[in-house]
Amino acid sequence: YAFLEAHPADAARVLERLATASAAALLQSAPQRLASPVLRQMLPLAGARCLEQMEDSETIGLLRGVGAQAGVALLRHFGTERRAQMLAELPTALTLAYELLLGYPEGTVGAWMDPHALALPADMSSADSLERVRRAEDAPVADPYVIDRNQRLMGYVELADLLRADAAVPLARLVRPSPHQLPAQSLLAGLR
Repeated sequence: YAFLEAHPADAARVLERLATASAAALLQSAPQRLASPVLRQMLPLAGARCLEQMEDSETIGLLRGVGAQAGVALLRHFGTERRAQMLAELPTALTLAYELLLGYPEGTVGAWMDPHALALPADMSSADSLERVRRAEDAPVADPYVIDRNQRLMGYVELADLLRADAAVPLARLVRPSPHQLPAQSLLAGLR
């Protein structure tokens, strides 16, 4: 368990080489807080094969813990019936995120986007933005995106800039333009 906790990516590589039943047994026996990061790092096909060996309640617990991107990659390897069953048992917010990503064909930008990325309006003050970052439970700690009131991406703001800024400064003055913007329907294979 200490290895799983300290080195989830390395543990994932080891589990991928084990027999599926053995890897699944280890993931089942480990606490979900340790197993989820390892499952997130596994190749989706190997991870999905492990989940197929588990009871539905265990699978649901792990799908809740891996996050939407990894979860969708795993669910794409499930049969249609089992995928629908798993989606029906997940919390509503997570189900919506999964269904959004599953709606994009595999191999497109949209299928791999993070639906939980923190996006803040450009007119929000830096103090309010910091508070929103502190309260963001399902968004990973990363530089928040800045959007205009029409939901279009303006760029991002670095957390360091946000911490140094005056409390009343709006994000529009701190935003760094995003160097690349891609349509969600773009094929990954055609992008550099």
